[in-house]
Amino acid sequence: MILLTDVPIPQAEAKFTELLARIAGCTYEYKKDDQDCSVGFTVSCGVAEFSPDNTVEELIRRADEALYEAKRTGKNRVVIAKKQKSLWKSLFRE
Repeated sequence: MILLTDVPIPQAEAKFTELLARIAGCTYEYKKDDQDCSVGFTVSCGVAEFSPDNTVEELIRRADEALYEAKRTGKNRVVIAKKQKSLWKSLFRE
């Protein structure tokens, strides 16, 4: 988990997308049984924005759901969590 403060979602998405590209460009080279081998790396990210009416548990759950969506839909990508609608605000609209 990485917490960013004062970073809008589009900026966070851009930063993580750049990070994923840099990681995907890296390889680990090694020898096995006299053969040259290479391992590439990928990362999937789920990004969620905290709002004052969320609990920490809700924030983590939303980020986790976005992470698994990124993995299900192709890996090595950033998925932004859907904003959670407040049931309280829905019931008592001002």
